[in-house]
Amino acid sequence: MNPVACAPPLPTPIAIYCFPFTLYEIGALLGISVRRVSQSSLPVRSSYARKYRSIEPLKITPSAGGVEAGQHQQWYLYSRFLKERVSSQEVREGSLSQSLSLVVFAGFAGLAVAQTPKFPADIDPVSMSRFPIVERAAMKTDADRAAYDYVVGTAPRQVPLRGPGGVSLYSPGTAEPIDRLNRYLRSESVIGRRLFELCAIIGAWEIEQQYEWSGHEAAALQFGVSQKAVDAIKFNRPLVGLPEDETVVIQMGRQILRNHKLDSELYAHAVKLFGRQGTLEVAVSIGDYVLAGIMLITADQQLPPDRAPLLPAR
Repeated sequence: MNPVACAPPLPTPIAIYCFPFTLYEIGALLGISVRRVSQSSLPVRSSYARKYRSIEPLKITPSAGGVEAGQHQQWYLYSRFLKERVSSQEVREGSLSQSLSLVVFAGFAGLAVAQTPKFPADIDPVSMSRFPIVERAAMKTDADRAAYDYVVGTAPRQVPLRGPGGVSLYSPGTAEPIDRLNRYLRSESVIGRRLFELCAIIGAWEIEQQYEWSGHEAAALQFGVSQKAVDAIKFNRPLVGLPEDETVVIQMGRQILRNHKLDSELYAHAVKLFGRQGTLEVAVSIGDYVLAGIMLITADQQLPPDRAPLLPAR
């Protein structure tokens, strides 16, 4: 059964990023037939090969005393066939490799054009937002260039910086402190990486920011946030059966961003679990992703083609 023919169609934005990577599977996906080269499938070029193509080697082999009587002519013809078959295989394999390279390249080029996402008219196709990619040469002062280097780095990048980091470079004076804050919360905060990622998806959900949610859902699970907690946030469910610390953090996010207050009982519970510093850093981590969401809403940041929209529409 052909697995390609039976597979469900891939979502358009991510189709070209999900191909298997063997030549045979790529060939199938591109609609061409690619077979492994076997000796029996090679072209024949002479009467020797045509006549003895189906002969099994063990049926024409010399005995201990030499070639049996009556087999001299057969053995000669079969040896000629073997030589031709080896030569044909070498030519065929080289030709197949070159042909596949051209076909695969052309196929992917065509798919890349066909799968180019359609953005609103004011979206830059490289940054995928209203704010084109900022180049270092556009920085006007030494302080701006230092901020650029801090946010982007000094090593050459294979992919331009998109998202809140890229957008923030339009305001170099804010770009560095925003990035510095995020790095601290991500790596050095007393709440740890697990609760940081939980805070990130809380902030992203509350401001309905698809870009940040889709970038952090997997990270939250990777760093140990429970699936129940992720689903409770994602689908706005009651907080039942969750770990105590995750329950408190989600409750904090909901009270602060929906009610614009944090009641005394919940505050006391948070301080008991995280201390005053941790309680504040939970709130700041949630706020960091609300700020990121505000910037990305302003920029109308679009998802890269390889990132599935994981946040359900409301």
